[in-house]
Formats: sequence, structure tokens, C-alpha cells
Amino acid sequence: MSDLFVTRIKARKAALKLTMPQIAERAGVPQPTIEMYFYGQALPTFPRLVRLSEALDCSLDYLAGLSDQPRRIEGLRP
Repeated sequence: MSDLFVTRIKARKAALKLTMPQIAERAGVPQPTIEMYFYGQALPTFPRLVRLSEALDCSLDYLAGLSDQPRRIEGLRP
């Protein structure tokens, strides 16, 4: 999952025209940790993965490589 995960988060960053500091702020994750994800040096815990998917406006399935559609299904989260 690691290489595909890195590819996917970089693609979402580019699509949304976000900086790493902006992603870190949106996800509530320290910027050095975000950088480790982007350079393939670490994988996020599940809670951080959820926040990262929200910050990048994509589904967990997309980040995990289970779907090629980054779109999230609205209305599933209470």
C-alpha cells in the first residue's frame, strides 16, 4: 500500500492545490508527520488516515488503492 498511498496523497494534494502545511492544518496532524507520509517514511494510524482523507476530500478506499475514484460518498457520516 505504501507506494500507491504516496502516489494517491500526492495526486490529491496537486488536484486541490494544497501545501503540506495546509494539509497538516486541515487534518490536525503535525507537518513533519505529513511530510513523512508524503516521502513514504511512515504510514498513518487509522484515526489519522480518516482525518487525512477528510483533509484531501477523498475516500479511504481511494487512499488504500481499493478504488480509483477519489470521490467521497456524501451523507454517510453522521
